[in-house]
Amino acid sequence: MDEPLRRFRLVFILSLFFAVTVTSPGAHADAGTSWHATVLCTKAIASGYRSLAVDERGFLTELTTRRDVAPGARIAVAAAPLTSDDSTSVLEASSVRLLGRTRGPLLVRARVIENDSSHYDLRHEGRSSYCRVAFQEPASISVAKLMLGRRTALTLTIRDGRLLHLLPREEPLDAPSRTAKARADAEGFLALIARGRSIAACALASSDALLIHGGPLGCVALLSSAQFHYRERYRGAFVTRAALFNLSGDTYALATIRRSHDSVRAVFILERGRYRYLCDFVLSPIELW
Repeated sequence: MDEPLRRFRLVFILSLFFAVTVTSPGAHADAGTSWHATVLCTKAIASGYRSLAVDERGFLTELTTRRDVAPGARIAVAAAPLTSDDSTSVLEASSVRLLGRTRGPLLVRARVIENDSSHYDLRHEGRSSYCRVAFQEPASISVAKLMLGRRTALTLTIRDGRLLHLLPREEPLDAPSRTAKARADAEGFLALIARGRSIAACALASSDALLIHGGPLGCVALLSSAQFHYRERYRGAFVTRAALFNLSGDTYALATIRRSHDSVRAVFILERGRYRYLCDFVLSPIELW
């Protein structure tokens, strides 16, 4: 009986060791181990290729490889220790084994910042990555709430090599009269900017926006600054759409603004019965638009 018992104990210990080595969180940071992930995007760099990948738990990792791995590829990586590149931890992949293509949606835990009116970038290690995620107009409210609320759980899919936003996804509030009010307030704000009336425009900025720019005087200085050509940018601009949504007890309007050369978005918050400018859609703490 002693011999079978010893064999059982040996098999159990080896199995436990193997399981911990392969599946424990963060194991991919140790030399000689492997981990599974799905590649979201890849770009060429001087030493080969840089990919952003997401593991089964939704966490992002950057890795350098010697081969170009297409978005959507499931991979097993034998990894060398983490190296530092531009103050960002990057996993140096000593070998990459392809496991086929991903089937179905992907959970990604990341902050986002808008790239343009129909795309946003994933933020990794405190900076914007090179992965662009496309979203359609019905998802714009959800994307705005992701930025304002700093929620991190995203559901994405990969189609034709492009990242597409699936969830979260919300319909705007069904309130035509309130939407018309938001559009009118936003257009009134734009008209003041186009006419160069900085003081009046700052009076229609929200309390949070004034706080960001150092109060009313800071807001006036910003709007009057020569580096921001607001009069030229917003002469003839108009609001094409205003979508309302609630977040943490406050009501917001996401206004789509058509200018002579492009479209932009801005967020307005309902304060004291009026929709007041809060921030641009990318939440820049420096520029107003």
